[in-house]
Amino acid sequence: MPSSKLHDIEKFFKMPFNDVITILHHREKISMNELSKRCGITRQCLIGIAKSRGLKIRSVKEATRLTKNKGEKHWCFGKKFPEQSKKMKENNPAFSNDVLSKRAETVSNTYRKNPLPQEIEFMQILDNLGVEYLFQFPIDRYVIDFFIPSKNVLIEIDSTRKWGRDRRNAAARRDKKLMSLGYNTVRICKSKLKDELFIYNVLYTNNIITDL
Repeated sequence: MPSSKLHDIEKFFKMPFNDVITILHHREKISMNELSKRCGITRQCLIGIAKSRGLKIRSVKEATRLTKNKGEKHWCFGKKFPEQSKKMKENNPAFSNDVLSKRAETVSNTYRKNPLPQEIEFMQILDNLGVEYLFQFPIDRYVIDFFIPSKNVLIEIDSTRKWGRDRRNAAARRDKKLMSLGYNTVRICKSKLKDELFIYNVLYTNNIITDL
């Protein structure tokens, strides 16, 4: 690093460079970006000099906590910390209920035109039993595989055996949200579709059919 840069920094702040980092950056909580603007030296240059001298710079997490808005608009949101990513997502207009509901309608039209083999198989079961249903029906921000309007029951055909913890937790949150809207969600593993007794029992238990 050119010594002229170091000299210019110390001359501007009227103190040794180590004190610039120790006093201004750490004690007075002035960011490296702000220091660079004040002295006219790039932030990367300041950090480079600090590292060459073995001086510690505040971490991204520490810097986030110091922002006056407590981090909601900090550049690192969504990059390293899940809780911050969640806040950013909640405040993002792209994730508003209106936008997500419209997106669900678009997605449902696509899914309806391209049913999966297990969905076709379950459709045939419901058709044979005379059960009225809506296929790939949008509710709130979600798209439901099968909706039984007469019972307010939602049926999802899943591959739950391959699910990890994150996907199971997401499904649980989704089911809880739909329950708050008055819907009961039933999940059927696609590997069980060949077991007629199991399917009939599930439908009977949820009052979708009245006898086995």
